[in-house]
Amino acid sequence: MTHYPSRLENVLMRIDLIPKWLKLLIVFVTIPCVYVLVFLTGGIKYSYSHTMYLAIVFAGLSMGAGWGGIVGIIAGIVLGPIMPLSTPFDPSFSGYEYQNIIQWVYRAFIFFLAGSITGLFCDILKRKIVTVTDMLSHNYETKIPNIYSLADHTNHDFVNNKTIVISLLINNFDAIIEMLGHDVYYRLLNKLYLSLVVNMGKNCTIIQASNDKFWITKAYTNYKDDINHIRSVLKQPLSIANIPIFADYAIGIDLIEKQSDCQAIDSYRHADIAAKDAQKRNAPYLIYDDSLSEKKLGIELLSTFLRALEENQTFLVYQPIIDLKTMKTVALEALIRWVHPLHGMIMPDRFIPLIEGTNLINHLTDWVLKTAIDKVLELQKHGYDIPISINISPKNLSDPDFFSRIRSIINASKIEHRMIELEVTESAIIANLEDNQHWMKTMMDDGFTMSLDDFGKGYTSLAYLSQFDVKIIKLDQYFMRHILSDPGVKIIVRSAIDLSHQLGCKVVAEGIEDEIITTICQELGCDFGQGYHFAWPMKAADLDNWLNLNVDQKK
Repeated sequence: MTHYPSRLENVLMRIDLIPKWLKLLIVFVTIPCVYVLVFLTGGIKYSYSHTMYLAIVFAGLSMGAGWGGIVGIIAGIVLGPIMPLSTPFDPSFSGYEYQNIIQWVYRAFIFFLAGSITGLFCDILKRKIVTVTDMLSHNYETKIPNIYSLADHTNHDFVNNKTIVISLLINNFDAIIEMLGHDVYYRLLNKLYLSLVVNMGKNCTIIQASNDKFWITKAYTNYKDDINHIRSVLKQPLSIANIPIFADYAIGIDLIEKQSDCQAIDSYRHADIAAKDAQKRNAPYLIYDDSLSEKKLGIELLSTFLRALEENQTFLVYQPIIDLKTMKTVALEALIRWVHPLHGMIMPDRFIPLIEGTNLINHLTDWVLKTAIDKVLELQKHGYDIPISINISPKNLSDPDFFSRIRSIINASKIEHRMIELEVTESAIIANLEDNQHWMKTMMDDGFTMSLDDFGKGYTSLAYLSQFDVKIIKLDQYFMRHILSDPGVKIIVRSAIDLSHQLGCKVVAEGIEDEIITTICQELGCDFGQGYHFAWPMKAADLDNWLNLNVDQKK
């Protein structure tokens, strides 16, 4: 949790930046100035004498209780025996009259208390600030500096100002915790940290970035020497309570030009990407280069996707589904496109897999559904009664609120449920067959049309087909690509079509790209076709012209 300093803490921190000689100069210039002010305004009996608290309080704030007390006593003496009650500048002046000793001693004592108490309070507050800052900038369990300490590491005299950034991942930290417990693991981290501190030399900063990761920055020499150095340090045996512990590491390395950039968390991102990639490849280390930039792009796309939806960077295109008997359009499939302000057109195969790995997929599917509904309503105004299919992600299926949300969105639009077809892949259903069978039946009973997308891509399609409560089967385009070259594929397609028909399902052949394959699909009894031979996915603005020429009749 981040600690936000109060205004007083901010004032104290700023005052601490003033050199001590300048603080003393301010105090000992202020005292005689106040003396002159009091003298010129008629003497100690007027309220101008309280101006002296400025010097006393400043001394306590800036230099602590000791100096606060000393300045208080000095101020008490200056406004004590050497300052008369009345001066010639007082209209009632009738000669110099000096203060009673008890009066100025008492005032000096109060000044002393004011300076001492102010200083004592500030000393306590400063210690509290140091304690809180230390707690926030160090990991609670290991006491190793964490990412909040980055701002403190800016004084290295790096050669040519170039810095090597190292991300060190402990691959088997889960296994170590499971076998030996958290206490032993934290002691291991401490031992590893101390070993790195001792052996990595000067101009090196080491922090614990997370429970399984260290960030190391050091003066750059060359990659080979730096890698060999850190690997030699990591080879040193580690043991806790005479138990040898074998930690497995993955190292990611990057180079930054400005040492001051070490303060920014973002400067460690490339090294983290390289370390993660090394971990996946079971490699000891990887140096970040442009071959890993796709992962950087993926992170960028994820971070900006919600804004893309809000700013209309995304849009839908529609690919017609053709009745192979009438050769007219009977349905549309909605497909998303993203025009990024920096990267241009981004196709779904680049960003959909990233989105599917997060809860952003629910935002995406909701957006696609609402946009498709708007298109259905627009088409109906023009007299076209054509359903639109949208793709449902496996991640959507695991969301307990997903289907109630779909119903709510469609019911609010007042279109019939049959006008939105839900496409689900075979593999997504099989992953949780029992639960998915239940919701598929519920949706079918509610009037939705369900289709099984990418059918035949898995090895168990025919065995599971009878358990899928769907009305449309979409053959994976793999079959259309190989139906001419592989006689076995044609037999499989014929069997899948016949079996689907026996189960009361219609069949869509995806990926039809020429007239020959169209004819074969017609001969095999396939119901519908989809592919570039008929139409490429088209923008909403081009759809009306297409439908005007390729729909049997308007409603």
